[in-house]
Amino acid sequence: MNILAHKIGFRYSYARRGSQFVGLNAILAIVGIAIGIAALIVVLSVMNGVMVQVRDKMLSMTAQVSLRSYSDDRMVPLDFDPKPYLSPITKIHAWAPYIQGQGLIGDGQSFQGVVLQGIDPTKEDKVSSTFAQLDEATRARLVAGEYGIILGKGMAEVLDAHLGDKITVIVPQVTASAAGLLPRLKRFTLLGTFSSGHYQFDNQMAWIHIADASKLLQLPDGISGYHIRIDDPMHAPLIRDQIQPHLPYGIFASDWSRDQSSYFSAVQTEKHAMFIILCLIVIVAAFGLLSSMYMVVTEKQRDIAILRTMGMTRAEIRKIFLTQGMVFGGLGMMIGLILGVVLSLNVPNVMNLLREWTGYELPAKMYFINELPAKIDPVVIIGVSVVTLILTLLFSVIPAQIAAKTEPARALSHE
Repeated sequence: MNILAHKIGFRYSYARRGSQFVGLNAILAIVGIAIGIAALIVVLSVMNGVMVQVRDKMLSMTAQVSLRSYSDDRMVPLDFDPKPYLSPITKIHAWAPYIQGQGLIGDGQSFQGVVLQGIDPTKEDKVSSTFAQLDEATRARLVAGEYGIILGKGMAEVLDAHLGDKITVIVPQVTASAAGLLPRLKRFTLLGTFSSGHYQFDNQMAWIHIADASKLLQLPDGISGYHIRIDDPMHAPLIRDQIQPHLPYGIFASDWSRDQSSYFSAVQTEKHAMFIILCLIVIVAAFGLLSSMYMVVTEKQRDIAILRTMGMTRAEIRKIFLTQGMVFGGLGMMIGLILGVVLSLNVPNVMNLLREWTGYELPAKMYFINELPAKIDPVVIIGVSVVTLILTLLFSVIPAQIAAKTEPARALSHE
């Protein structure tokens, strides 16, 4: 009888004529579940993609692990040698010194803020993938004393600066003169531009030679720290903790997950909030399934009574309608999974269509990237499937229980 109960449940999932579903409510419930699941998968995949792409773009410009100073002047002394602390760790591939400061940059008439990063061009390509992507001629022209500068592509466009143009840089350090204390400024020659794909870096950062940065920022006795490249960015916290106990007083190790923790925590919080909101959509759709199943039970009162008089137990009646509910929920889940995966794989194409139809551009200044990626997480797919099946089962239990309590005599007395 168990197999018979399941067969009847499957049979009740279809109308007597053709292969259409028994009612509009059932169709709407299936569509609602499918849309909710598809939306859940697409949104979570896009948020995963954004996190991964922003992280990768960020790591192409920033250190995976870094050594810095917490002394009064925040400078790592020149006599500090990182090799004894870093070379024993096999996961560390390279390191490079840097000096970082802030200032203004412009053409002499209009200026904007800039983050100046003084680098050693002979070592920076080993720790920065964006710098390594520059052509060798551009990197070779970044020579100490020549005061060359490499701008982010976005900043160069804003300044309308071209190769060979003179760029004025003003820093907050002062120079004494007959007119009093004046901010230091220097004319640099534009050697080239870089594009990391990260809005903040491409519009706010500039590279100069570390020796020129030392002179301009008046830092003759130290540097800001060392950028360290490791084999896997996900191992950065472990490497940081491995380095820290051996460092001398005044020097500390940090990593990208700690330096950028506020941004990634905000994205993770938003991701959790969106998950809850979209789960509510699936729950609302499941209520539609509950309504549809209740109507089916009401419609099948005569059939239930006949089956009970033929010897079918309450448990078997319950299985009939649980099977029917799982068919509806499973079908909605499968449609939603397929639709969600297909849309996630084609998010860039969908965004291009929206751009053509509406003229809408993704605000790179807000999201730090100029395209909308998607990364499908198998764990999300499995989790969504399990949650949907559990909800379907829960919302099928109530009408199934009502059907199981049907009294044959009372049901047939109304026929």
